[in-house]
Amino acid sequence: MASDKPSVLSVQLVHTLSGHVSDVNAVIFSPTHSTSPLLASCSSDKTIRLWNLNDQSSTILTRHTYQVHCLAFSPILNDNNDSTIKYMASASTDGTCLLWDLKTISVLKEYKHDSGSPIRVCQFSSDGFYLATAGDDELINLWNITTSSSRPIKILAGHSGSIVALRFFSNLLVSGSFYGDLKLWVIDSSFTGPVHFEREAHDLGVTCLDIHSPSSTENHHHHHPPYLIASGGNDNHVKIWHCSTSSKYNLTLVRTMKKHTCPIMCVSFGIKNYLATGSGDKTIIIWNYDTGHLIHQFDAHTRYVTCCAFSSDGHYLASGSNDRMVNIWQINYSDTEEDDDECAKIFYEEKLLEIAMASSKPNVVFVLGGPGAGKGTQCVRIAEKHGYVHLSAGDLLREEAAKPDSVLGNEINEHIKNGSIVPVAVTCKLLENAMKNSGKENFLIDGFPRNKDNVDGWKLAMDGKVNLQCVLFFDCDEQTCVARCLERGKGSGRADDNEESLKKRIVTYNNSTRPVIELYEKENLVKRIHAANDVDKVFQDVDHVFNGLKSTTQ
Repeated sequence: MASDKPSVLSVQLVHTLSGHVSDVNAVIFSPTHSTSPLLASCSSDKTIRLWNLNDQSSTILTRHTYQVHCLAFSPILNDNNDSTIKYMASASTDGTCLLWDLKTISVLKEYKHDSGSPIRVCQFSSDGFYLATAGDDELINLWNITTSSSRPIKILAGHSGSIVALRFFSNLLVSGSFYGDLKLWVIDSSFTGPVHFEREAHDLGVTCLDIHSPSSTENHHHHHPPYLIASGGNDNHVKIWHCSTSSKYNLTLVRTMKKHTCPIMCVSFGIKNYLATGSGDKTIIIWNYDTGHLIHQFDAHTRYVTCCAFSSDGHYLASGSNDRMVNIWQINYSDTEEDDDECAKIFYEEKLLEIAMASSKPNVVFVLGGPGAGKGTQCVRIAEKHGYVHLSAGDLLREEAAKPDSVLGNEINEHIKNGSIVPVAVTCKLLENAMKNSGKENFLIDGFPRNKDNVDGWKLAMDGKVNLQCVLFFDCDEQTCVARCLERGKGSGRADDNEESLKKRIVTYNNSTRPVIELYEKENLVKRIHAANDVDKVFQDVDHVFNGLKSTTQ
C-alpha cells in the first residue's frame, strides 16, 4: 500500500502461528534483558500460549474460565542468574488477574477487584514490584506482588466508563476508558487522584495506549519530550501526547494521525521514531511519530488487527487478529535515515499554531419545558428563521441504538435490556458528535438536561467546549399542558398522550426538571417564555430572545 514518503523499511511475514480457536486479544514480547525472549498471546478461547519461535511450538496455559484480554511480562528475572523472565500477569473477563511463575508454569496469586467485575487490562511497574489492574468497575487496583496480601495497596477512582488501556512508566500511570478520557496518575503514598485529566482524548472511546521512554531510544535528541504516549480510539485516529514531568505534570496533544479507516485497536512504539498501529481495517501502519508521516502500510490479517507489539530490538513485530492467527513480521531497516531534524524541531510548534487557530466554540441553547409546552413546534420555527440546528437528546439515543455496529448503540441497548438508565456521558457524547458532524455553529438541544445529574454530566463532559447562550424555558401551566397533550393524542398515536401517563410525566418534570431551571436562574441564563399563549404570540417572544442573542455574538 502507498505511503506518504519513500519507505525506509520493508516488512516480511516470517511466521504464522496457529492454535488459538477464537480471537487473539493480546501479543507481547519479553523485555530486552532476557536471554531467552518469549512471545506470549492470549485469546477469547480462555487460553494463553507461550511460543517458541524457533519451531513455532507453544505451551498452553489454562486457568481462566472466560476470555483472556491482556498479558504483561514483569521485568524481574529469575534468581538463578539465567536472565529469564520470572513473572507474567494475565487479565480476564472472569474477574481475575493471575500472576504466573514462568519457570514452573503455575499460578502464584489470583487478584480480584471487590466488585468481581471483568478485568480488561494489567500492567507491571518499571521495577516489577507492583501490578496495576483495571476493568469494568471503572477502578484501578494497585497490588504489591512481593507480599502475600490479597488486598490492593491502593484503589484509584475517577473514570466514568470501563478502563480498557493502561500503562506504567516511572512513578506514573496513564489510563484510558471506554468513554474516551485519558487520566495521568502519580503512584506514591500521598496522591490518589488524577494529575491531569484530558477530558476527551478520543471520540467514542480510547482503545489502546503505549508509552515511549527516551532512555530506551537509540537516536534520542534534545528536542524530544520526556515521555511520549500514543493512544488509539474508535474515532479511527492515532494521537501522540507529550507527557511533561519536569516541573509540572502535564499531558499535551501534539499530533493526530488519520490514515486508518476503522477503529484503532493497538499501538506499539518501536526503535528509532517508529510506531506501529493496527486497525479494524485489517491493516498495520508503521509511522514516523515525530513527523506524523505514514512510512509503511500493509494488509496484516483477514480480519481485524486486534493487537500488535514490537520486539525489544525493533526487528520483529507480532500481530494478532479475529482471524485467530498470530503473525510475526520481520522489519528490515534501510541505511538511509528518513528522520528530518527540522521536522522534529517543529514537532510542537505546529501543534501550538493549530491550537491557536482552532475555530470558535459552538453556541448552545437548552430548550426546556413540561410535556405539551410546545418546545418542538417552536424549535422548528427557530431553526427555520435563525439557522439553529435542532437536536433532540431522545431522538439521538434512539437513532444510535438502532445502528447495528455502534459501540455506543450497543451500550444503550444493554442498559435498555437491563432496565437501567443510560449514563449521561453517553447522551453528552451523542450530542457532541452530532454538533461536530453538522458543520454548523448554533444548536438547540431539546429536552436536555432533564435533571441535576444531567447538568453535572454535561459540565464534566462539555465545560469549556461550548458556549451555553441561554436556557429557553417554555413556562406553561399544568392545565394547558394536559389539554394540549390530550388533543395531540387524538391524532399522534403517542402512547404517553393519555391522562394517566401525563400525570406521571408532569410529576417527574416537577421533581426533576424544575430544579434545573432554578439552578440556571441563579446563573442568569434562563429566558422564560410564557408558553400558554397561542403559537404565533409565543414565537414573537422567542424571536425577541434570539434577536438579542444574535446581537451579542456579532
